[in-house]
Amino acid sequence: MTGSSRVRVLLGVPMVVIMVACSSGADPTTAPTAATIAPTAAATAATAAQTAAPSAQPTSGGAIGGPGDYTPGPVSYRVVNAGGKPVDVYVRTQGLVQAYRITEGLAPGQATEYVAPPDPGTLVVTTAGAGNPTCVATCPHILGTWSTTAGVSDQHTVILSDRDATDLWEHPRAADAGQFANAIPPADPAAATFYAIGGPVSGAEFGLRLAYTGKTGCQEDATKSALLIGGTSIIAFVHPGDSAQVTIHDSADRDCSAPPVGGPFAVTGAAGSRTYLILTGSKGSMKAIVLPVR
Repeated sequence: MTGSSRVRVLLGVPMVVIMVACSSGADPTTAPTAATIAPTAAATAATAAQTAAPSAQPTSGGAIGGPGDYTPGPVSYRVVNAGGKPVDVYVRTQGLVQAYRITEGLAPGQATEYVAPPDPGTLVVTTAGAGNPTCVATCPHILGTWSTTAGVSDQHTVILSDRDATDLWEHPRAADAGQFANAIPPADPAAATFYAIGGPVSGAEFGLRLAYTGKTGCQEDATKSALLIGGTSIIAFVHPGDSAQVTIHDSADRDCSAPPVGGPFAVTGAAGSRTYLILTGSKGSMKAIVLPVR
């Protein structure tokens, strides 16, 4: 799998960010199909530009150092392991490639801190124990690479699952806000926002619903388009107060009255905060990674 600063999914479609109001209801719901999340021409062209082969092939070389052995650049990345196997995380230079170890054996359910690769440089994720992070050709052990030169954001979170990887732009350019699904909207100073991500959940191809404990019914998005959580969608919810207990329900449970298939999961955050609720595992055996956006 190769990485990019654009939407990175094997299905070839970007994520949709849907702002959701804190309300209940059981309107007809549409599963997140390819038709509802088809990429724009601009996004497709941008992705192609990011994954194209470099004009000058880098030269592999250099000993592996650590975080204190290079000068960090202005772009930072965080890696979230939402898959089922550990991974190794490195940063490396471009041109004459030298790699620097960030963490090895990042376990499922864990995340790194934000780290800044050299500039120009690259974030590299490999299978655990594979070594050779300076590889630039025929590198099946490299799960993804993300460059500091994309220019789309100075802060990213990369979510790895067993099927794909997704790069979220947390400080996108103003021109990109609302144009690319990777571009996470800025914080709402009047509300606490969290983003439900269900792509890593296995066996949930038809989507998932979300409810708050103590409130009747499923939560419905403000546009009434009723996209379900899952696939390549990212759905934003504004939760009441400083915290919420969230339960996850099967797509067939239209009013969220049946026993949940996941949760309850605690989501906290004051007004003006942004938080990820990253669902993993499978229905009935679900876990959640809850991470604030810096």
